Amino acid sequence: MRRRLLIAGAVLLLLTLATRATASEDRAKATAEVAALGGARAFAACAACHSLGAGEPHKVGPNLHAVVGREAASAEGYSYSPALQASGLTWTRANLVAWIADSEALVPGSWMLYHNILTGAEVMSLIDYLQGDLQGDLQGDLESDLGKVED
Repeated sequence: MRRRLLIAGAVLLLLTLATRATASEDRAKATAEVAALGGARAFAACAACHSLGAGEPHKVGPNLHAVVGREAASAEGYSYSPALQASGLTWTRANLVAWIADSEALVPGSWMLYHNILTGAEVMSLIDYLQGDLQGDLQGDLESDLGKVED
């Protein structure tokens, strides 16, 4: 009898731990999905001037596909300011944060006219979103992602 109780207790403990692990994995996945949607929503502020998809034409600003890790002023077919061309920047996360915060302070004489309205967390989500684009981790396009947020 005592042995059965011990076995039943062990099984119950294992089931509880398995359920907690699954719930934890589900929470982590949901958190990642919300962060990606936050990045898509933050990109909406950029989408008026920038395209994101591979091969899409430039808009007023350059296409940002695979921008994280790329040299500044290097997208083919886009006319950059002489200041940005001479900057020697690589679009690291830190440089992107500084650029989004105040492009003129980072590269005086740059042409991007933008007033940052994003919070620090939104900027980080935006950069995660752009970096996800670089790695091919994003599913669907911006409209699809935003549609999930609005539903």
